[in-house]
Amino acid sequence: MPHWRKCIFGCKGDYPLFTLPKDETIRQKWLDFIFGNYPLPKKNWYICAKHFTDDSFLNKGLFDKGLIGRLSLLDDAVPTLKSTHTSWESAQYTPISRSVGTMCVVEMKSQGTSTTQQTADIGIQCMLLTPALDDQDSNGPESDEEPETDEEDTDWAPGAEESEDEDFDLEDVVESCPAAERKFIVFESCLRTLFAVCVVCSGACTVTMKQIMGTMVVVSSVCKRTGDHTRVWYSQPAHNSVPVGNLMIAAATLFSGCSPTVALNLFRHMSVGIYSLKTYFNLQRCYLIPAIQRVWNIKQQAMIMKKKGTALRLGGDARCSSPGHTTKYGSYCLMDMNTGEVLTTHIVECNGVQGRATVELEGLKQGICILEQHGLIVTELITDRHAQVCKWLKTEKPNIKHWFDVWHVSKSIFRKLVAAAKKPNCTSVGLWAQAISNHLYWTAATSGGDADMAVQKWTSVARHVCNTHEGHGDIFPRCEHGEINRQWVENGSRAQEEIQAVVLNSRLLEDVRQLSPPDQTSSLESFHNVVCFFGRKQGHFLHPSVEARVILAALHFNENVGKERARKLDGAQRWKVSYPKFKKGGAVVRPVKESDTYDYVRRLMELVWQIWLEAPSYEEILVPETFIS
Repeated sequence: MPHWRKCIFGCKGDYPLFTLPKDETIRQKWLDFIFGNYPLPKKNWYICAKHFTDDSFLNKGLFDKGLIGRLSLLDDAVPTLKSTHTSWESAQYTPISRSVGTMCVVEMKSQGTSTTQQTADIGIQCMLLTPALDDQDSNGPESDEEPETDEEDTDWAPGAEESEDEDFDLEDVVESCPAAERKFIVFESCLRTLFAVCVVCSGACTVTMKQIMGTMVVVSSVCKRTGDHTRVWYSQPAHNSVPVGNLMIAAATLFSGCSPTVALNLFRHMSVGIYSLKTYFNLQRCYLIPAIQRVWNIKQQAMIMKKKGTALRLGGDARCSSPGHTTKYGSYCLMDMNTGEVLTTHIVECNGVQGRATVELEGLKQGICILEQHGLIVTELITDRHAQVCKWLKTEKPNIKHWFDVWHVSKSIFRKLVAAAKKPNCTSVGLWAQAISNHLYWTAATSGGDADMAVQKWTSVARHVCNTHEGHGDIFPRCEHGEINRQWVENGSRAQEEIQAVVLNSRLLEDVRQLSPPDQTSSLESFHNVVCFFGRKQGHFLHPSVEARVILAALHFNENVGKERARKLDGAQRWKVSYPKFKKGGAVVRPVKESDTYDYVRRLMELVWQIWLEAPSYEEILVPETFIS
């Protein structure tokens, strides 16, 4: 913890410090606890871990055991423990200056038996091995460490020297996740230029790339004058013989939704040092997927706790991992239609069920089962018209009101009308196809869940297209529009017969009775677009990777589901023109939303680092626990 940061209550001791949370509700609780009725200070301030109970932390046990260096709070944690000070006004702040350089270990070797060590802040991380100018000890503090030898270590592995040298800059890495530290791409020619001059005698040096391990390079420079002035420089920290940069790039690759093959090809095309594909999959299996699992479990448990005791209106839909009937995996998610949050995601393998057609039903069963096990009450469910899902809900879950999503029904009607318009003397059917499709949305939105009203409103369109606007039924006797002028369908023509064949279909009329009046599954389709971003259908992933990428999509979607509309500097709302597929070249004006946030990635990076510290080698990784969903 930097020494210039202090708890606003003036607490003494090296306690971890925390800043205000982003959530407005939790943020206000913090402010009420700390300041009460006092005005807020203008400068930045912090509150220490001393004011939180033990159950407020995500990793308190690991932190107390010294396995990790960063203590993390739960999203809904609120300080409740009072300080020894009566108020925050009694706290005193004393700024303390700090050095921002990097320690360089310099060892002075003489012909005698004594070896001393000096440290100097020179801005790079390296070790200098130089002979002493005389037989006297240097002014630096004595060291109990063994002096470095001039012989080259042929069995060198990154991290071997660090385990013997306590001055290697690893403690700073342990205290905070290295993902937040800035990184740069350095050309080899620039490195050779940097180490071409001896820092002791200013003579020319022989520069060699002593070791390359993935993204890490170890540079060795030997003075040509004496051969005794030797310097070894590490491009990045290493932990237990593994470069930290390898883990960070692998994590960034997965958390950004990028394909590992594409990412590795990017680095190779630029001739940038990178690890192999096998190393990536080892890192993904041992560190990245367990981190995704833990973060999702915490987020999911928090959502479930908030929704206990409330009646849930859910939307459910499936997505296949590849186009056509050759799919191997199917994902099914359940979304809370009131908040737009994804509650559960399940991956179903086609080989484990009775074919592709049953993937959707199996995913729904698993999702409903998980929610019921946690005591949630599902009262309404909106899905498409999947026959097996309809039968299962009717026989096994009669207490759940089953609604049909209007978009799926409307899309089917529109396609049938477009196909009918291609028949002889049916051109006018095509002119009414979009209007009839839109009429289905109006029917569902204005019927209020009344099945008989919905049927009469829907069947009225078969008479409306022939310019007949009365006599539709006892509940809906006449059309509600005013005077309109458009091209009508001739009564008794073949075009009218084709429209009636589609509109008055007996199965369709039964489905119209179950059209969802309040909500539709358009948000689920938006979520599927995010899933396609993290796990494209053209690529092939194994089951753990598919599940992890779908959960990443859920984390991203839930964090950004409530984005505000973007505004200009003068406060005016921003708009954009887009050309969606369903408009077939037509333009649509839509509001511009605020940019996406990636706070979940920061949490994932921190957790990956914690898991790395717990089990720094692949052999120490246990079999990951199963996902809740």
